[in-house]
Formats: sequence, structure tokens, C-alpha cells
Amino acid sequence: MAQSSTRLAAWWRWFRRSYLPSAFVAIVFVCVLSLLSVYGIMEKHGFHLAGGW
Repeated sequence: MAQSSTRLAAWWRWFRRSYLPSAFVAIVFVCVLSLLSVYGIMEKHGFHLAGGW
């Protein structure tokens, strides 16, 4: 069991070093993009987020 946990820890360190920053950037990018598109759709339909509902 200890051997598999150390292998998992090594894999997690590699994963965190390799993929986590790019995944985080991609998630943030998608969130910003969706927020911007929602804001644009609402502006198009006459809702002004800055002025409230």
C-alpha cells in the first residue's frame, strides 16, 4: 500500500507541476468568456447590469 501511495504522490506532484496551471488558466478563461457573453446577451436584451435590474 505504501508503494502505491508514493507512486500516487509522485504522479500528483508531476500532474500539479505540468497540468494544473494550464487547467487553471483554461478554467479562468472559460469563466471570463461566459461572463462576458452573458453580459453581452443581457445588454442586447435591455438589461443593464451596472444600473441593476
